Amino acid sequence: LPRVYAQDKSPIRIGVVLPLSGAYAAQGIGGAQGIQLLAEQLNAKGGLLGCKIEVLVEDSQLRPQTAVVKATKLIKQDGCKFLMGEISGASTLALLEVAEREKTVMLTPYSSPEAVTGSRGTRYQFRTYSNAYIQAAVAADYMTNSVGKRWGIMAADYAYGQDYAKHLRQLVPAYGGKIVAEAFPALGTTDFVSHLQRASSGDPDVLWMVEYGRDATVALNQAVSMGLKKKMALGLSVANTEQVIGMQPGVFEGTYSFVIWYPNWATPESRAFVKSYLQKHGAYSEAAGVHYIGAQVLTGAIANAKSIEADA
Repeated sequence: LPRVYAQDKSPIRIGVVLPLSGAYAAQGIGGAQGIQLLAEQLNAKGGLLGCKIEVLVEDSQLRPQTAVVKATKLIKQDGCKFLMGEISGASTLALLEVAEREKTVMLTPYSSPEAVTGSRGTRYQFRTYSNAYIQAAVAADYMTNSVGKRWGIMAADYAYGQDYAKHLRQLVPAYGGKIVAEAFPALGTTDFVSHLQRASSGDPDVLWMVEYGRDATVALNQAVSMGLKKKMALGLSVANTEQVIGMQPGVFEGTYSFVIWYPNWATPESRAFVKSYLQKHGAYSEAAGVHYIGAQVLTGAIANAKSIEADA
């Protein structure tokens, strides 16, 4: 039977700003699908506070200014009471100003610069993902103690990559290692060869790539084609299904990486999500799972507050 909601209650609208085009498009699309799936499941059980949940999604195009325009539209024109996003650190930092200005609660499931909840944070901003320090600390500890002492780093030249590299410069020596080479390709780079050559100079034991989305896929494909996998351990700061699917056969095998959640996790809740997402979309998606978790936290907070007011 169709679900009937209270006639005098307006829907609760959640505005989602994610990159549906550009280098992070696969992750953005998967993330939006994860949020929408949770909304559909909650609506089938009566919604939230007796109201239907509506998820409105906008494409940031991986551009901070576009993200700001889209978020402002979602709040002021479309009546969204909550925001979710972004993936790009630069776009997330730009959205903080919108959340503060419009006094709108914003939850970020998938962006890592510390400033998001640190120096640039706002009382309206919450994050359910690890920051760059946590990721770098895990990598430095395990790789330096278990794999090799000499590091080459290739990090994307924007907020996330810069944060991560800064922490590695402190953490790797603290664990007895040494950084022998660094390279910083621009976001959206398609030819990483010269950057990989620079980052792999100095005979490192570990080549650690702080890349994400399509950039990570292309970078690892090219690193393996250059023969670097035979000379040193290769690592990615973050692994997700969307990146791995785009890699050539065997490229990801043996690569070290960091995950918050992955579709092979064996908890009942994880299996239930994977089954539902697979039935609906015919695929596995780490990005969808991470955003589904973020949406669970946001909707759970709304239910606990028994209100959609930001200052409740």
